[in-house]
Amino acid sequence: MICGALLLLALLGGGDQDRGVKLLAEGKYAEAAAAFRTALAKDGPSAELSYNLALALWKAGELDEAETAAEQAATLSDGALGALRDGMLGNLRW
Repeated sequence: MICGALLLLALLGGGDQDRGVKLLAEGKYAEAAAAFRTALAKDGPSAELSYNLALALWKAGELDEAETAAEQAATLSDGALGALRDGMLGNLRW
């Protein structure tokens, strides 16, 4: 599931987001989270970036921050990413 979501969301971004997706795929989760945070700071709020940040934070073991980023992704997408958020929250809370 993560690979499919990354592939879809990777097509939407550029620069720091692309770097973050690459780092996430390489298992460099903390570095990926930093890249996604940089992209958010430069580009402003984005559902896709927030979801990618949530994935990176989850894999880095930063569970509280991952939950916050997942909630933000769902909110920014007007619920379109709600199912992905719910799946992630299920994993985070398990």
